[in-house]
Amino acid sequence: MTRDIDLELTFSDESPEQVQALLEQLGASDVVQQKQRGAAGIEIAFVAMIAIQVLANLVIRLLPLWKAGVVVDARGSRVFTYKDRDLPQGSVLVLSKDGTQSKLHQPSELEVNGVLGKLLKKE
Repeated sequence: MTRDIDLELTFSDESPEQVQALLEQLGASDVVQQKQRGAAGIEIAFVAMIAIQVLANLVIRLLPLWKAGVVVDARGSRVFTYKDRDLPQGSVLVLSKDGTQSKLHQPSELEVNGVLGKLLKKE
């Protein structure tokens, strides 16, 4: 059985159309685009429901699109995914509820899926 997670995707200087198309292509539902004030000024946020099984695919596909590191923060009930320019391009940092941090550089989808799978099974 597929379980969906509540996802928020935040960024500031990419095309919202590309990100929305990617979410829809991966089968996200209830996709809502919002503008909000963030540390870098006005940011775009997408809130959506997405299957756990495709979260790794989304992260891998965001890496070249965002040209920065990607953080997946799963410490709360909603999984926050955002770009982090302080991380090297192609890096993924996963933050878990128990405070564990997993950092991957130029990971494969399989590697990201392994880290996220372990993390989200704990819920």
